[in-house]
Amino acid sequence: MTNISIPGTHNTFTYRTSISMSKCQTYTLKEQLRQGVRYLDVRCVYKKDGLKIYHGLDNLGLNLDTCLMWVRDFLQEHPSEIVLLRFQREKKGGKETDEQYYKAICAAFENVGLQMYNNAEISNKTVGNWRGKAIIVEYNNMYKISQSAASYQYLTGFSYWGYLSSPKQVDAKWADILEKEVAVADSLKFNRLNLTSSGGKKILGITIPNPKSFTRLLVQRKYDDIVELLQHTPHHFIVIVDFEELYTGIPGEFYKQIIERNF
Repeated sequence: MTNISIPGTHNTFTYRTSISMSKCQTYTLKEQLRQGVRYLDVRCVYKKDGLKIYHGLDNLGLNLDTCLMWVRDFLQEHPSEIVLLRFQREKKGGKETDEQYYKAICAAFENVGLQMYNNAEISNKTVGNWRGKAIIVEYNNMYKISQSAASYQYLTGFSYWGYLSSPKQVDAKWADILEKEVAVADSLKFNRLNLTSSGGKKILGITIPNPKSFTRLLVQRKYDDIVELLQHTPHHFIVIVDFEELYTGIPGEFYKQIIERNF
C-alpha cells in the first residue's frame, strides 16, 4: 500500500463554495473519484447533530454522513478500488472533547455502513488486502495532532507551502522539498507530496489567500519539474493538488500521470 503513487485533493469538498479564498477544487467528489482521485482531505466541525464539512469558517453545506455515503456508493460500484481519507478538525464547534469528535467520525462510518480501517492496519499489507475499503490515514486537529487518535500513524513528508505569492518563493520551496523531503523518502511510510498552498496576491503588504492564483504560479514555474520527479524518482507519493485542470488543461490528465507512475 505504501509503494504506490496516489492522486489526492486538498480541501476535497470546496467545489461547493464560491469564495475564492476558500475554493480549492472545481470538480465534485463523484467527478474526482471518476478521474482517479483516491485520497480525500475531509475537514469537519463538530455539531450536536453530527459532523459538518467546512473549510475554515466556510460552511460547505454538507454533513459527513452524506460524503461517506458517496464514498460507500463508489466502492460498491468499483469493488477493486480503495479510498484513503484524511480527517482534519477544522475548528471547535463548542465544548466537545477530542474523544467526542473522534466518536462522531466513527458514528458517521457506522451510519452509512462503512467499516472503518486505519493506517496502522494497512501499512505492511498489499493493495489486494484492502480493495473495496475506505481507510483513514490521518486524523488531527486544525492546530495540533489529536492525542485521542494515537493509534493512527500520521502521514509523513508533509510540505506546507505557506503563503507564497512570488516566483522566487515557489522556486525556493521546491528546492527545499527536493533537498529535505524527497531525499529521505525511503525512510518514511506514506509519503505526501503537497502541491498546495494558501498563496495569493499581496495587497498593502498582506497576502490574500487565493489557491487558484498559487496553482497557476506553481504550474507556470514547476510543472515540468514535477512531472520529471514523478516519472524518475524511485519514490512513491500521495500527490495532493488544487485545481487539477490547470496542470494540463485536460480534466483528469495530471491525475493520470500520477497513476502511470505505478506501471
